[in-house]
Amino acid sequence: MRDEEWIGEGTLLGFVLLAKDHKIATRPLEAHAIYHHDARVIVFARGDMTAAQMGNLCLEHSEKIHQVALARGPFVYSIASHGLARKRLNAP
Repeated sequence: MRDEEWIGEGTLLGFVLLAKDHKIATRPLEAHAIYHHDARVIVFARGDMTAAQMGNLCLEHSEKIHQVALARGPFVYSIASHGLARKRLNAP
């Protein structure tokens, strides 16, 4: 499934989307899909993390993730050891 498809489908189901590819906010097709569907996306700042490291990072910042999840999209936040930071979306 292409990124544009799962972004649309996941958003329609009401999910906050987690992605390992932090460039999703800058690639035109993916950024447009995020914008068009009002997607709420959290991406991992580092692509070399294990599943356990990603899980621990989410648990460590779960309060902020919950706050962000309540906001209306479209947006992309990057998650790293220092916390969450909003990324610029390459869309109108």
